[in-house]
Amino acid sequence: MRIDRKSFLQLSAAGAAGAVIPARLHGDQPAPPATAKPRKQVNAAIKGTTDAVATFITTAHFRNMPADAVEQAKRCLIDGFGVVLAGSTLRGSAIVREYAKRVADRKEATILGASAFMAPVQYAALVNGASGHAMDFDDTQLSSTPDRTYGLLTHPTVPALASALAVAERQGATGAEFLEAFLIGFEVECKIAEAIDPDHYGTRRRKPSSRPNSACRSCWPPSRSGARRVSRNLPMSS
Repeated sequence: MRIDRKSFLQLSAAGAAGAVIPARLHGDQPAPPATAKPRKQVNAAIKGTTDAVATFITTAHFRNMPADAVEQAKRCLIDGFGVVLAGSTLRGSAIVREYAKRVADRKEATILGASAFMAPVQYAALVNGASGHAMDFDDTQLSSTPDRTYGLLTHPTVPALASALAVAERQGATGAEFLEAFLIGFEVECKIAEAIDPDHYGTRRRKPSSRPNSACRSCWPPSRSGARRVSRNLPMSS
């Protein structure tokens, strides 16, 4: 039996949900069907969201992050580096690499692959990010609500990895600082993907998160930057 990509993803999401959601709630009462569409929050209800995100970015510290989250981040990074290296062999990635070579005027961060070279931090993040998604094998954040296209939200690892790695190399950051930035960027990206209107994907054919890795791109280290500076850079990096 042949199965297309959409059917596979729908079946995978349904299987994952069935594995983690109990079939019965409150004794023998069946679980209610997940058919209700979450209420859309607008205007005053979302006022202060940018400030809340900026406060999280600037107050989160690696030392306070759960050990399990750090361990999962390391697993994500191993997978992320793998898909970056694999994707760097494709023709599409080669086009972006050649562009970076032509415009590069500084050696700040490494562009990964068989023919690694240094480039300005923004181009290193661009090329490594493009390579990481080139095969579309990078990890996926599954939705916990029924209103998302295919049950998917975003590919969270590669954007945070590519941007955090480039800035970390330029700044000479420690491994802990790199992990902190990656985890903060990952969390912000996933939370925005969960909150954004699903029509962003359905009508504009875009991944709902639009790659909002502000924690990594706009300042370094993120937890020691001012909230006002982060707020100012959030729209530019989304």
